[in-house]
Amino acid sequence: MTNGHTAPVVWDALVATSDPTESTDPVLSDFHPAVASWFASRFPGGPTKPQQLAWPRIREGGDVLVASPTGTGKTLTGFLVAIDAAYRAHAAAAENSSTQPEGTEDGDTADSAARGPSVVYVSPLRALAVDVHENLQIPLAGISKEAERLGLDLSEHDENAYALEA
Repeated sequence: MTNGHTAPVVWDALVATSDPTESTDPVLSDFHPAVASWFASRFPGGPTKPQQLAWPRIREGGDVLVASPTGTGKTLTGFLVAIDAAYRAHAAAAENSSTQPEGTEDGDTADSAARGPSVVYVSPLRALAVDVHENLQIPLAGISKEAERLGLDLSEHDENAYALEA
């Protein structure tokens, strides 16, 4: 279903089925191990129905509008895919640098890791600070700790790479 433009409208299905207690874990397998592990430990009930429906569409790179009741994880839905993209880009760059002969590099992988994910996030100003703290800064810190706990090599990772610039 589309809105007359290119963005799939996922809210029609979501409003009718948005029970935050409904979850299925297989959708987490598409995330970087540190991201999936952090999410599973933070939300033991698993992803909400809006997250299950929106994550694949967001990951495809198209425009997606998620409209569902309060408490169904809409903000984290968008942010988590962006955080996952950053972790995957870093992992790909690290893997690429370990397999490339010294002095060579794959420009596409290096460039995508340097650029990071591209995200447009629209929020009312008064909600922005809370949204960013709850759905970006807390997940970033938790996922970083989870990656370290899992022994994932982030040694070349700049600890501030995912921090928000003032």
